[in-house]
Amino acid sequence: MYESDVPSCYEGYEESSQIENCLSEAERAFHTGLYAAFGALYDEGHSWSYGWYYRTMGWALLIEIVGPPASLYGLVWPTASTLAWVWRGSKARSPTRL
Repeated sequence: MYESDVPSCYEGYEESSQIENCLSEAERAFHTGLYAAFGALYDEGHSWSYGWYYRTMGWALLIEIVGPPASLYGLVWPTASTLAWVWRGSKARSPTRL
């Protein structure tokens, strides 16, 4: 990853201060192994564990497990009910003419 970050630092930034910041960040990430997006917590001295993961990322896991079925149920049930109501209404006999 470090080898791909260095060229992108030179391509992505024009000012030398921005390039230096990018290179130092890439080097820091390379030496600490922080490509997993949990860098801030690792920097504070936390190590990875299942308990740590569920305490910090448990809400996202809950949303990913509960959210899609709940939203599908919330969309499918009213749509199916409305379609059934319309379908039953269209099956009714038309009134007879006098």
